[in-house]
Amino acid sequence: MTNRLVRGYQVTDWPMTFDTYSNCAHQCLYCFSFFQRAIGDGADDYLHHKVRPVNVERVKRMFMKPDEHGGQFANYIKKRMVLQWGGLSDGFDWYERKFRKSLELLKFFREIDYPISISTKGVWWVDDPEYQEVVRDAKNMHWKYSIISSIEDHVKKLEPGVPTARARFNAMRKLNDLGVGATTLRFRQFVLGTSDKCIEEMMQMGEDAGCYSVTTEFLTWESRASQTSKSRLDAMSKTLGYDVWEFYMKNSARASGLLRLNYDLKRPYILEMKESADELAFICFDLSVH
Repeated sequence: MTNRLVRGYQVTDWPMTFDTYSNCAHQCLYCFSFFQRAIGDGADDYLHHKVRPVNVERVKRMFMKPDEHGGQFANYIKKRMVLQWGGLSDGFDWYERKFRKSLELLKFFREIDYPISISTKGVWWVDDPEYQEVVRDAKNMHWKYSIISSIEDHVKKLEPGVPTARARFNAMRKLNDLGVGATTLRFRQFVLGTSDKCIEEMMQMGEDAGCYSVTTEFLTWESRASQTSKSRLDAMSKTLGYDVWEFYMKNSARASGLLRLNYDLKRPYILEMKESADELAFICFDLSVH
């Protein structure tokens, strides 16, 4: 098997992306969508956890009759380009347990055999017989689990509403046993102070779960939302053992409001991950430029 190191912007990888819900139950301290949703006209609903599900019938019409209802996505749908499911929220978190709209859509995409790539951190549904039935032998489904660290104490503090790292690895193993198309370990966000301390273990756990590939992306921070996110920054700094804001201001190329760590700082960790991927059975190791 071969591995490749790919650098490319996510936005060009996924011309179609959608979310089942307008909010996310996970409440991860580092969440990039928080910076977009916690300010502006929709901030009040977001911060008070008001949730709106997607219109399932409208989504179905888009894919059944793209020329009439597909809008800007009509050509992508007709070309059967992969749909990225999960951008600013998680369609398989605890809100899904209440509304079950993602289940309706899973059944639909299974029926039309449309290729979907799903990003999640939710695990409860993998043991639900109704979900198991719809994903069993579903080769059109690629499941990607985001896990920042195998250090469970850090996970609990940085991702207060998320299952343990081991529960997520176990969910991928169960999905592979059910015969889905593929599973991917999203070793992201890569957070210095925790992710860098468990690279070898994370990669090994991914292989043990039967993951097809690994992707990574370093944590970025939105400087324009620094006041809104101050409590999150303080909590992260306490857990990680350094001042996150000060570190990012010092080590980022500030061409815009988004703070991205410089490549020289990130390079050793990327090389370590690539070396580990080469030694294990991963088909692909992808790096976002962030």
